[in-house]
Amino acid sequence: MSKPRRAARSLLLTTLATALVATTSCAAPLVNPTVPPADAGPEFKEGYLDGCASGFADAGREGMQQDWRRDERRFAADAEYQRGWQSGHGACYEEERRHPKMYGADTK
Repeated sequence: MSKPRRAARSLLLTTLATALVATTSCAAPLVNPTVPPADAGPEFKEGYLDGCASGFADAGREGMQQDWRRDERRFAADAEYQRGWQSGHGACYEEERRHPKMYGADTK
């Protein structure tokens, strides 16, 4: 193989490798806001799930307007439940505001 062809091939491979690294390192991991963090305790997870349903309701997600829920006694007394509820509410509220679910659309 001639020097110019070897140089062009080397440049092409370097460019492709750089593009691959750039696209994979910049991509944010996919996060499902309805799933509490795996390493959280049970109180946090229960609060998170209640908060998530409430966040969707507050953001106006179709079909979830009546799903607002919070155990007021636990919210006042259990810091982990409260932290989970606030985190879940924020995550699911933001998810619905950024990517609203559309119901009733023909998807054929």
